Amino acid sequence: MTEHDDELLIDRAFSDFTSDLAPAVRAPGGVRDEVARRRRNRVVTLIVTTGLAVLLPAGAFMGTGRGQPDLAGTSTSPVPSETPASPTPSLSASATSVATVPGSTRSGSDRSITLAQLTGAPVAVPAWEWIGGAPGRCASGRVQLRPSGDVAAARVGVVTLVRSNLDDDPGLETAALLRCGYGAEQVVAFGRDDEGQIVTLGLVVATDRATPAIVRIARRSRGGVTVTVADTRDPEAQQRQERSYAWTGQRFTQVGGPRAFTPVTQPADLGLTVAEPVAQPVSGACDGQLREVSVTFTVRNHSSYSSGQFYLEWRGGAFLPNGSYDSPYWLDTPGDPASDGGYRALEGGESVQLTYSFKIDACVTDWGFTTDIRTDTPDPDDSNNHVTWRLRIQ
Repeated sequence: MTEHDDELLIDRAFSDFTSDLAPAVRAPGGVRDEVARRRRNRVVTLIVTTGLAVLLPAGAFMGTGRGQPDLAGTSTSPVPSETPASPTPSLSASATSVATVPGSTRSGSDRSITLAQLTGAPVAVPAWEWIGGAPGRCASGRVQLRPSGDVAAARVGVVTLVRSNLDDDPGLETAALLRCGYGAEQVVAFGRDDEGQIVTLGLVVATDRATPAIVRIARRSRGGVTVTVADTRDPEAQQRQERSYAWTGQRFTQVGGPRAFTPVTQPADLGLTVAEPVAQPVSGACDGQLREVSVTFTVRNHSSYSSGQFYLEWRGGAFLPNGSYDSPYWLDTPGDPASDGGYRALEGGESVQLTYSFKIDACVTDWGFTTDIRTDTPDPDDSNNHVTWRLRIQ
């Protein structure tokens, strides 16, 4: 193939791309990879036919360390590598696509993109797979990005731009933290083709149900980006982690940092009240007889968080069904019997009434009991976890 054939190949490739209005996905490198691959084929053929023995660098990509896992935490770049597009805090979402935007051809290895260039014309934005509980849909496909993360509804804005090596060549590309007004974010890789056009290389990472917030991004020294993610969109209650992502030759994938958040149990304030116990009458002398008693407790979750499982612990001199005077587990709960593991969790503001029946010596006419809530989650106010009540027989 001659150099003229190479130029025809490039022309056809760009002609096919610009004539297709729907976004398409291309691996980093795009058209220049196809041309380079054909040129490499010619060189290899020449080497073989002339009988020269050459050891080709089969591990050239991995030798860069770009797609290798981080060995000791994450590595981020100095602050100047990050270009804020907005003074507001940041967050993320998902998809992959490619589109072109006119831009000046960069010389050398710098194919990075400025905020003005990225927002100067529509670019391909990956589809948003998760936007929390929002009823709408974030804009995707060919989208005119806003130059700030302060956006509303379906609009998409740029929170931060970071220059880094995002593909398998030595040039610098641009990672953008995008935010949708419905409350989702995604990190998208952008680069330039050989004509200087802006292309969307693909999705790096996006918010999802398990990772509902992306706080910031930074350059990873070994290529790719380091992304700070959070387990909630509430900045006052966030648990944050740094996770590294890089191009591994086929796609962007996580190469460093934790892969999941440690579950956090929020404190829930459970409160306990008790109604007057009801004792059944007995006929004849009380000696040798048992009296049936029922008592109803109300357990209420006074907080906005879900509680953990709980049970009631009894103290008192009653003859309980298990033959003891101290029953730490549930007895008979009509309509919702509890197992030894305790009663189910209560949602914020929810309450439940639990009625217990037991038997005592029929000759007992005045007896005291204490009952406490025991739970496997922190309770910020234990003053309402305890009640004292008495059984009086007239």
